[in-house]
Amino acid sequence: QVIRQVAVVDDNENEVRWASGFGFRYGGEVLWLAHDGDTTWWVHSGSIAPVNRCTVLPESKHIALATWSTTHVPFVRASGALDQWTASGYLDRVDAGSDAGRVSLGGDAGLDEEMLLASGADVLTSYPFGDPMMGVEERTGIPVMALAEYAETHPLGRAEFIKVFGWLTGRLEEAKSAFEEVETAYVQARDAGLKAARTEGRPVVFAGSSQGGKWTAPGPDGLVAKLLEDAGGAYAFGEGRTI
Repeated sequence: QVIRQVAVVDDNENEVRWASGFGFRYGGEVLWLAHDGDTTWWVHSGSIAPVNRCTVLPESKHIALATWSTTHVPFVRASGALDQWTASGYLDRVDAGSDAGRVSLGGDAGLDEEMLLASGADVLTSYPFGDPMMGVEERTGIPVMALAEYAETHPLGRAEFIKVFGWLTGRLEEAKSAFEEVETAYVQARDAGLKAARTEGRPVVFAGSSQGGKWTAPGPDGLVAKLLEDAGGAYAFGEGRTI
């Protein structure tokens, strides 16, 4: 369902500290998601927040959530929303014990839309890369929420997407608490790594993957490079370095 009202006024985005791909407005009532110049707006039923274009979801405590990407499952688990998680893509790749009673939505062969409908899901989280869910919302009536947490260039920016799942399921405070634990641990480890780098120097680290006889390495300004830098290392393909 889409509603159109007055223009959005920004007044509450300070809850998001590291991520650039999402934020909250109107005291957390409105969620926005952004990727490659496109922005979508989301709100729960019953909200009185004035928005210019927004997808309306059921009340958070009653929402039934389906995930397509397995990378979203840890966010659901960490926010304490497993009881609202009804279906998943690639269910055979989810950690054993966490998929009991959930509907399998398919995998490499694509989304099984009949199973999505049978799951009773109110929203399906996916990813925008390649637009794998093109037309799903029109055919099923179930909104698709495309999340680009994988595009965040800072590890904590990616981790902060737990707040999206907290917002979805009415567990935003629990999600904030879980994120703060991760943030504290990361900052402490980063400080220790940087201290070691100052006293002992930075070891040069190579990172990449091999497939079909070809090596692929992350870019110099992405998440892997930042992770290695914060750990006290020097990425072999980092900015200013030559091999």
